[in-house]
Amino acid sequence: MAEDRQKVILSGACGKMGRMIAKDILTSGKVELIASIDSVEIGEDIGLIVGIEESGVKVLPTLETALEGSRADVFLDFSTLEASLHNLPTALMGGLHCLVGVTGFNDGDIEKLKHYCEDSGNVLWIVPNFSLGVNLMMEFAKRAIKLFPDCEIIEMHHDAKRDAPSGTALKTARDLGGVESTDKSQQQEPSRGLDVDGIQVHSVRLPGLLAHQEIIFGGRGEVFTIRHDAMSRECFLPGIYMALENIVEKQGFMYGLEGVF
Repeated sequence: MAEDRQKVILSGACGKMGRMIAKDILTSGKVELIASIDSVEIGEDIGLIVGIEESGVKVLPTLETALEGSRADVFLDFSTLEASLHNLPTALMGGLHCLVGVTGFNDGDIEKLKHYCEDSGNVLWIVPNFSLGVNLMMEFAKRAIKLFPDCEIIEMHHDAKRDAPSGTALKTARDLGGVESTDKSQQQEPSRGLDVDGIQVHSVRLPGLLAHQEIIFGGRGEVFTIRHDAMSRECFLPGIYMALENIVEKQGFMYGLEGVF
């Protein structure tokens, strides 16, 4: 029944990811979209914006407006870093669980958001990448590094992506960091990428790419590579719905999809 579905406010609804998510929510009926937020197309019906029938959900300019008389359960955030940092405290203190697909947060941002999460008693769940394949790649890499402690990460994204390295690459490196490498020279060679917890991370930004990452492990007489390629942003949808289904059972702050599948 419709009353049992998660009721969602979507931020960043008119961006590429937001439009795809809004269209799938409205056509699949898996959750209920009760408000959409963006800085463009204000006042327009989100259903018409994404190319389907009128939905009755208008694009609103602010979260504060969306919260007026809201019945929402979850704030689903695919906006920008700046908008996210402004809206997440409001959403948490407004009684919403927050599921966030925005990347680029620094350690200071995370600490501030954690305080709002604790004070509100609601869930703040930041997921650098909702692709099930990417999350399996990161899990497999944790097993591989026990046998191949020397590795480097190459991540490749479209040229419009603002943050580098990507949130996925940073999380992968931090998950793998701390293992003693046999190669001591890489820390003194800046052309070898950014050192993240002892793992070298290389970023590529080019037109024609979407989202790709490979982890290259080197051993005696062999090289082992784990790679993931996102061919369409649709690969993020199953992970988004999986997180939405599980968010009410979670507590506090979480980062990544571990423990969900």
